[in-house]
This record gives sequence, C-alpha cells and structure tokens, in this order.
Amino acid sequence: MFVVFEGIDGSGKTTLSKLLVEELNKKGLTAVWTKEPFDNQIREVILSKNLDPWSEVFLFLSDRREHVLKVIKPALEKDYIVVCDRYYYSTLAYQGFGKGLNLQKLEKLNNLATEGLEPDIVFILDIDPQKALKRINKTRGEKTKFEKLQFLQKVREGFLNLAKEKENILILNAEEELTKLLSTVLLHILVKLNSAH
Repeated sequence: MFVVFEGIDGSGKTTLSKLLVEELNKKGLTAVWTKEPFDNQIREVILSKNLDPWSEVFLFLSDRREHVLKVIKPALEKDYIVVCDRYYYSTLAYQGFGKGLNLQKLEKLNNLATEGLEPDIVFILDIDPQKALKRINKTRGEKTKFEKLQFLQKVREGFLNLAKEKENILILNAEEELTKLLSTVLLHILVKLNSAH
C-alpha cells in the first residue's frame, strides 16, 4: 500500500507521517517512511538558487523518478506499506497553482517520471497559511523561499482543488489534536487494507 501526506509547509505532515509508520510497525505491519525531495542535494539546489519555475519542476521530476525507482517501487514489491511525505501533488500545488505553470503539462510530466504510480490514499493536511507560518517560526525560525503568505495561500487553494478532482484524496484539519489525526489516519488505512484482502 502506498500512502502519501500532502499540505503546505508547517501543516504537520512530517510529524504525522512518521507517527503513522511507528503505529503501523507496532501493529506488526511493515511500514517505511520516505520523503520528497528524496535527494537532499537537489533540495539544496532548488532552495538556494533563484531558478526558473520549469527548471525547478525538472529537478523535482528527476528526484521523483529516482525515488520511485529506487525506494518506493522496491518497497511496494515487498508488500511494505510506503508512507511518503510529499509526492507529485506538491508539484501541482506549488509550481502549478502557486507559480502558474500549466497543470496539464505538469500532470503529463509527472506521469512520465512516476510511470503512472498512483498512491492508494492521500491525506492533505489543511491549515490556514498564517497559522502554518507561525508553526514554522516556532520550530525552525528561518523560512525558505516557498514559505511566504501569499504564495502559500495559492498553494493551499491548489491542494483543495486537487482534492475535489481526485477520489483517493482526504482532507484533514491540521489544527486538530495530533492523537485524533493519527487515529483518523490509522482507521482509514486499516479499513483500506482489510478491503484489499
């Protein structure tokens, strides 16, 4: 099973996705956690340089392709539950809705990079961008170039629009208690696992 967590920066995806993996492993299931960008060097290049939006996309796509081929697919072939912090929905939301790039082109390119690999379930952690930025200030201090209020508002709209279009996406209120969010996510995954057998 392939599970993806999405949302704007500061929504709590990383914390929740890591907790989920711990819980699944406690239940005797084999779950692995991974993230995008998968290669930290690519992440550094994207964050440190003032790149053209399409150049950003191509870097993310090459990273995603390596990630799918070397981490995600091999784990899925072993019947592991793969929990991924970000996937191609981030490219659609950030570069598509956030930076105004053509969504159809982005979808085609992502399909090529991932060989059409779709997650079984996607959780979008939805939060007001102002609250997300406050969280970032508390935990990290400095912000990246993607963490500006107006931009994050567009990205949030992007994620919410994607949720309307795709059936495998669930929106969660990221401001709820972490324990409540975790039990909601666990329930959805266990139900999906049971219905698959």
